[in-house]
Amino acid sequence: MADFSQPVRRVSCVGRTLVVLGIFALIASVQILVHWYLASDDSPLAEWMRAAYFRVSPNGKTTIAGVFDQQLPAIVMGVMAGLILHRCEAGVLTLCIIGGAVAMAALPFAYGAMFSCYPVPGYTFRFTVGDMALESLKLGVVSGLVAYGSRLVALSRRPRTL
Repeated sequence: MADFSQPVRRVSCVGRTLVVLGIFALIASVQILVHWYLASDDSPLAEWMRAAYFRVSPNGKTTIAGVFDQQLPAIVMGVMAGLILHRCEAGVLTLCIIGGAVAMAALPFAYGAMFSCYPVPGYTFRFTVGDMALESLKLGVVSGLVAYGSRLVALSRRPRTL
């Protein structure tokens, strides 16, 4: 029988950090699964998704790929980390954001391996360690700004005690 007279024990920062890392792993898994589907399937849906994903804008960039691979995961990572880790020290949040940004920036190496097994016409994989460092920086800035904004929102909603 549960004893409801005792106060609810709060989840520690370690537990919250593990939840955030699990969410980051889930985001990476979804991205890898989608890229595997794009690379390996020849269904009409996969062909349509490949055409949209690899569409090059007039300025020479793949717009959908950039949003799906970089901005969207960085925003989701930042919101989740900021809301879940708002009661932890800011250093814990910073380390999670840096680790998540580096891990997400390393994913294109996996995508390149998938697309080399299943070549896409007109697509060549060019991604270097320097590109990974730049992507880590960009992802870290975006997710860090969103994370600290989410943290401030969560802290402002917390009841104040004297």
